[in-house]
Amino acid sequence: QPEHLILDWTILAKRQLSWAIARIPSMKNLSLEGVPIQSVYGLHTCLCPQLHTLNLSFVRGLNDHAIREILSPPKDSRPGTDSKSRLRNLKCLKLSGTDITDVALRYITQGLQMLTQLDLSSCQRITDAGVCQIGISLNAIKTLYELDLSSCKLITEMSLDHLSKCEALTRLDLRYVPQVSTQAVIKFAAKSRNDLQVQDIKLVDKRKV
Repeated sequence: QPEHLILDWTILAKRQLSWAIARIPSMKNLSLEGVPIQSVYGLHTCLCPQLHTLNLSFVRGLNDHAIREILSPPKDSRPGTDSKSRLRNLKCLKLSGTDITDVALRYITQGLQMLTQLDLSSCQRITDAGVCQIGISLNAIKTLYELDLSSCKLITEMSLDHLSKCEALTRLDLRYVPQVSTQAVIKFAAKSRNDLQVQDIKLVDKRKV
């Protein structure tokens, strides 16, 4: 019974994924980077393990509808399984290079109340309004400690105001975000109560002792 399963860049059918994950109930970490979008819908079953880490980076066609679908309660049922979303205990979600917009961030902040790490790097449709969803989420404010927004071209310095509310945030990646200046990132780190510093250009991390 493995806890980690990596199926990156495989040609996988939806029912194949459903079949596989139903037979690994103890799995905690699943990576589906670059798989066909239809495969991802195979997660929407009551037999999906309660994952801690899910990597859906570079899944072509992964959009707001797909996020809403997989985070919603499954339509099927089995004796002994509850009716809640099987992904509700996710702690780490990686969506790098996908087609999601700010709408998906509303689904994520509302549905994943234990999320500690979120990778949105190279999500070209994410704006400050999406980051605002993180800044007003009571759960995200308390639990999210790592956020990757690198190469998100539409993000501006306004997002830093939203993220300043996140009490647990200790790592923030804003590299290759042209509308956010290095000076603004330095100022953000200096104001944080978590003893942060700029480790690299626009990369904020906890100060090493």
